[in-house]
Amino acid sequence: MDRREALRRTAAVTGLSISSSIGLGFLKGCIPSGKPTWPPIFLRQDEIKLVTAIANTILPTTDTPGALDVHVPEFIDLMLRDNISDEEKMAFREGLEAFTKIIDQEYSDSFEDCSTEQKMSILKAVDDNSENQFSKTIKNSFYRKVKQLTILGYYSSEYVMNNMLNYQPIPGRYEGCIALDRDNRIYVNNNV
Repeated sequence: MDRREALRRTAAVTGLSISSSIGLGFLKGCIPSGKPTWPPIFLRQDEIKLVTAIANTILPTTDTPGALDVHVPEFIDLMLRDNISDEEKMAFREGLEAFTKIIDQEYSDSFEDCSTEQKMSILKAVDDNSENQFSKTIKNSFYRKVKQLTILGYYSSEYVMNNMLNYQPIPGRYEGCIALDRDNRIYVNNNV
């Protein structure tokens, strides 16, 4: 073995060990801490209260855990910080402020302090495609982004994947014909 080959192999081994530790640190950094009071990274405290109330209205706790039980607001905060452009961040904040202003004008109360029925009707009005005060004022990116991240955070949480879906991270043997009951829940990743 010549000197160049030895240096190439050393660089490959060193790079692999550094890359794997950085990758592992990155993956550990994206997992919600699960603490009852966690410091928001992207959202301000008043914004996180609103996002938390919206996520809880979309997926409340019933006989199964809700969005708050699997730490979806913390997931949303991490995703907003790491995965959207500066332009999208600005549009998100503008939509959030417009949403807050409309709620204050219409209900003379914050969204968090509204009743469950009021919250449901507000979100239905925002979600509705007809021309209304919400669709004219609020940038579509705010509510749509919160709703998408709420659902993504919920269904990709460890609890839901392990206890509510039949997620198999490592496929077993191929079984071409399986009888399914109504109670079987199977996670199918069609993006592969």
